Amino acid sequence: MCGAFAASAFVAFLWALRATFRHGRPVGSWMGKGLVGAALVPLLLAVGLALVCMAAVPAADVQVQGWTNLLLSLGTAFGTAVAVLARTVLVFEDGVRTGAGRTILRWGEVSDYADKGDGRYVFFASSNGSDRRRIDVVVPPRHRHRFDAVVSACVEARLAYGVRRGAYPRPAPFR
Repeated sequence: MCGAFAASAFVAFLWALRATFRHGRPVGSWMGKGLVGAALVPLLLAVGLALVCMAAVPAADVQVQGWTNLLLSLGTAFGTAVAVLARTVLVFEDGVRTGAGRTILRWGEVSDYADKGDGRYVFFASSNGSDRRRIDVVVPPRHRHRFDAVVSACVEARLAYGVRRGAYPRPAPFR
């Protein structure tokens, strides 16, 4: 049972790594909010499994308990790494991804955005004209300058060109 926990946590870790870097090399990254709560889940699961395994294994069998503790520790480490990767915000040359498993917001899909001034950005995107979505990105102070540079290079230039030339129709309001 403890081996299954470690193996499933390892597979989840590999999946999170693949999801994190499948869009290429990020130009910026930072931790999103809620990391402590997400990291507690694998820890609480491991503690619960440890209690079950310790009750099932006789106290005289120290070697089995050692392996059990090792597998639970590995599973907890991989589970915590998955939680960290799931909360990481990654900025790429072609978009931003706000968590593992979530689709990337490509800069070409952004129809409008708002800078709230305190590190909060709201992007309005439309991939095919009918699928509209709103993505909120919170940028820490030490990453704002770089994020502003990427947004101005990738989004503002395209939006300003589209407004001048009439290439992009005004989107319907988001509801």
